[in-house]
Amino acid sequence: MYFNKQYFQLFGEKEFDTYEREQIVAIKDEIERESENYILNVNETEFINYITNKYVLKEPQFDYDNIFVSTYQKDIEGKYWPRRYNVYDDKFYSVDVVNFQIKLDNIFKLF
Repeated sequence: MYFNKQYFQLFGEKEFDTYEREQIVAIKDEIERESENYILNVNETEFINYITNKYVLKEPQFDYDNIFVSTYQKDIEGKYWPRRYNVYDDKFYSVDVVNFQIKLDNIFKLF
């Protein structure tokens, strides 16, 4: 079994915590760009709803009718195998890799 600690990435583009920090900065910037007069006179509930709706991360919807599965073999170095396997750290071992591809909807805001 191949264990390689990786951070969660949005479709290989960036780590989620980076995306989250960028969104927080964008929200702060948008609020600070508003004039003092606007902030003092705007309906607070409506402004909060506007900001929330603009920056909310919508939950992706899985398209279960379009799932594709592919397999291939990959050579993994022994040092990445769990210790319970009798392998040598400096040798490579062939493993089967299963790749699941599931189409998602509601992801356009992530790019």
